[in-house]
Amino acid sequence: MSPQLRPGAGAKIKVLSRFVHPSKPIREKYLNRDKRHELTGGTIISEALCGLRLGRKASQSYIFHLPDFDSNQTFYASKRFVHITEEGPEEYLFEKNNDDDSASASGFASESASGSASASAASIPIPAIPPMQGTEGGGPIEATEGGQDGEGRRKKRRRRRSRKKSGGHGRRVTAGEAGEEDDSSSDNDVDRMLDVHVLDAHRVDGREEYDDDLKRAGRDNIILTPEDIESFQRQGIAIDDDNQPAPENAVPDAEPPEAAIWKEDSIICPRLANNCPDHGASFRTHSLEEVGRMSKLDLFLMMFPVGFLVDTVIVKANEVLDKPMDLSEMVRWIGCWFYMGCWNGIQNRKQWWSVKERDMFQGAPFRLHDYMSRRRFDQILAALSYTDRPSPDYEDGFYPMRQMEEEWNDNMTSVFLPSWVSVLDESMMEWFNKWAPGFMCVGRKPHPFGNERHTICCGQTNIMFRAQIVEGKDRPVMLGPKKWNEKGTTVGLMLRMTEPLHGSGKCVVMDSGFCVAQGIAELKKKGVYGAALIKKRRYWPKGVPGDAIDDHFQDKEVGDCAMLEAKTHAGDPFRIFCMKEPDYVMKIMSSWMTLDVEGKGEYETMRQFKNPHTGETVTKIFSYRQPFAMHYG
Repeated sequence: MSPQLRPGAGAKIKVLSRFVHPSKPIREKYLNRDKRHELTGGTIISEALCGLRLGRKASQSYIFHLPDFDSNQTFYASKRFVHITEEGPEEYLFEKNNDDDSASASGFASESASGSASASAASIPIPAIPPMQGTEGGGPIEATEGGQDGEGRRKKRRRRRSRKKSGGHGRRVTAGEAGEEDDSSSDNDVDRMLDVHVLDAHRVDGREEYDDDLKRAGRDNIILTPEDIESFQRQGIAIDDDNQPAPENAVPDAEPPEAAIWKEDSIICPRLANNCPDHGASFRTHSLEEVGRMSKLDLFLMMFPVGFLVDTVIVKANEVLDKPMDLSEMVRWIGCWFYMGCWNGIQNRKQWWSVKERDMFQGAPFRLHDYMSRRRFDQILAALSYTDRPSPDYEDGFYPMRQMEEEWNDNMTSVFLPSWVSVLDESMMEWFNKWAPGFMCVGRKPHPFGNERHTICCGQTNIMFRAQIVEGKDRPVMLGPKKWNEKGTTVGLMLRMTEPLHGSGKCVVMDSGFCVAQGIAELKKKGVYGAALIKKRRYWPKGVPGDAIDDHFQDKEVGDCAMLEAKTHAGDPFRIFCMKEPDYVMKIMSSWMTLDVEGKGEYETMRQFKNPHTGETVTKIFSYRQPFAMHYG
């Protein structure tokens, strides 16, 4: 076994670029880095106690130069991420006296027996160290003992003793404490990545402390106020606001369209007139009888691009792994993730491989040693790459995942045939790093922070068969406009997401984010019948005489329905189905359906409301007509 190389001024190092600060010059020089990108040939200048400015503890770090950067540019990284490849001169080695922490607490290089290491380093042809900066050119790096002053440590100890006595109730956690108590990955800590003082932070002794309940709300079901949204916008975070109109509806109609032709019966459904059958879901490669006999693993392997796993993911991982991985081990690794995802409240992944006896009140409920060791699990995680395409010569934050998304969509198109009705909506992938590409806040979602994907699912089986990540302003302009975007941003999205349905005569039901009349018309031209809930966002969508519809239903009874024939600005016909609710009129734009009662009592509903004239409570029982049964069903 080769002896461990000793650190010192002048030593040569290598380090993964994702652990190096400041990161801005590295991101600018190396575009589309993967997580294994390594910087080599660095020269250590000194060691120091460097702390980040978002409340984390300071850590022992090396300060160094990198050969591909200006000689006046210095970088730093935590010692545990830096690998020494060549020792420096003997007289410049750093002292390893753990009993004397005065030097490390000072934030400067420690002293050796031959004198100050920093002074000795001056004799090496290394430029002087400029004032260190925090993340992305912020203020000076904090270099206090343990990352906190003495008073702060005493207060933390008092809070810990108080929590032990009270059983942990009413606990408040600072960002620094969260980092110390949970050694899991930091992407679970909202307050480390977001300015969560907008989530009702409390000022205590000049520092921000956050209620534990608020931290849990950030992960589970946070309710964002308009002030929160405004604060996130000031931080540069993309906001998907439910009150913002679709781009095609951003400019209101110069003159409100007329509500000319109303119908309540004798309505012909274009889809039925074209003899489009109501097929159930099926698979292209297997009969329903064969699928019914399949195990869950077989179903997963059928609907996941196994060829992509074998030819790309496993091949790229084996270039890094000491012991090659096969498909069986890859599937076991994915299965471990699925199993861990079935349990809430386990913040530290290491607990799934804990050697401690299982406890019903804390830790993971099971152990995964029988399926894969933690060391092997982490090795595979570090080695994974999801693309074998060459990196583009421009910055593209989505480059590492584009190929995987395309492969998955193509595989689902090749194996799955959805039923006659599908549902198009948005889904959130929870994530708290606001610097991640495509990061956004969708306040109406249960998990408002992360990446948003548009997804379409079969309405009968709930099987998702197409997904597309929302790139927003992070999409490189060099890629050009997306397919069909010349018809409008929302219209193009509707056409791309329903592409597997084109020419099939099948239907898609959408929420108010897709209430663009021209999009409904374009879908019909592609052989897909669409329906979308209408919502007034600042003003009514183009082609929708919303105020005239409300006036028409002024004297109608709750549950009364009618259909308005309308046209887009291009002259394409579409329908607006309306139903009187106690305090508003529900509206759905569509290219199919009638006002027939759906089912035989299956969609019966009830409304309780106060009569505006008499003040008496009224109960109304009625059956949903087809458009509204499709929406609620």
